[in-house]
Amino acid sequence: VGIIIFILFLTVFGLVFRSMESTPSQDNVAGQIPVFETDPERQPVIELETTNFDLGVIDNTEITRAELKVYNRGKGPLRINRIQTSCSACTLGGIDRDRATIPPGGESYIDVAVIPQGIPGFESNHYLTVVSNDPERPMIRVNVPCRVEPEFEVIPAQLDIGMVERGSVAQFEVHYRQLQEERIVIDNVDVLADEQDSEMGGLMLEFEEIPESEWQEPGKAEYRIIVNVLPNTPPGPFNHRFIIESNVARLPQFPYYVNGIITSHYQVTPGPGQRLMLFDDDDEATMEQATATVSADLPIDITNLDYNSDLITVELLPRDNPRMAAFEVGIVGGAEPGQHDSDVTFNVVSEAGVIQDKVAVRVYVPTP
Repeated sequence: VGIIIFILFLTVFGLVFRSMESTPSQDNVAGQIPVFETDPERQPVIELETTNFDLGVIDNTEITRAELKVYNRGKGPLRINRIQTSCSACTLGGIDRDRATIPPGGESYIDVAVIPQGIPGFESNHYLTVVSNDPERPMIRVNVPCRVEPEFEVIPAQLDIGMVERGSVAQFEVHYRQLQEERIVIDNVDVLADEQDSEMGGLMLEFEEIPESEWQEPGKAEYRIIVNVLPNTPPGPFNHRFIIESNVARLPQFPYYVNGIITSHYQVTPGPGQRLMLFDDDDEATMEQATATVSADLPIDITNLDYNSDLITVELLPRDNPRMAAFEVGIVGGAEPGQHDSDVTFNVVSEAGVIQDKVAVRVYVPTP
């Protein structure tokens, strides 16, 4: 694998270097002001064969090369000064020095190259910017869309889980099917480390190879990926992704997106991403209290109230509304200066089931 990556690097670097070499150097200096002809009778006029240079479906292993024609419809020499790109890893443009100056009425062409290994999926919509000495159109954007011949397909292309009630068992299936000739083996399916927090919900994943007798096409492997939405996922927009790891040379780690909305029959204040803020500003045993509330659409009980810090106390408050509950958090003195984070955990019990939840608490102790 290391040798393949090294060879790919040399290939890409060589193409980029050739593109830079082929671009005229006089206008390649950063900050240099281009000179434009002011006499209308001697001005160049640039025209490209298209500003949407669609390459269609390209090979997924080889660099695709094409030529974009450029014309000079004016009365003075047209100079292609440089060609910029929106993606130096996948979409490149260049022009040889001896073709970069086009006489009146003449034509030339720009070399366009697309590197499939630099495209992280199956579609690319990057563009080139052609910079010339045409005073009316000194910069022209050329879209270079293309579709990479897929090595595999994932059905659906991305998973929309719709609206899922928090605490419910929500399971979905994603189908992965090989399209290329070389055998595909999925090694792992996992959530990105920085997006997974079992205490704050998210995804739990499983995968299995479908029996060969059930493959749609002989020799083309298929897999089933089971996507489970964790029951303690906070309510609100649900936007997660996971990585499909395989032996596909171009896409060894393929990102897959899962979107939807998590609903809930109750609401906690402060909610996800917020904290109860407490300030210890003197030496008394209890300096401040703050209250967290739980309001619901149906009767609830709060059980298993617990906390993981010696700096706070927690007390469930009396109530007269079966659809509302509250607990008070107080500070215990003696903490070192600084901020101290902890969690209060509890269960919300209702006819809909038992859901574990938590409230984040921050105690701030100022420096004397």
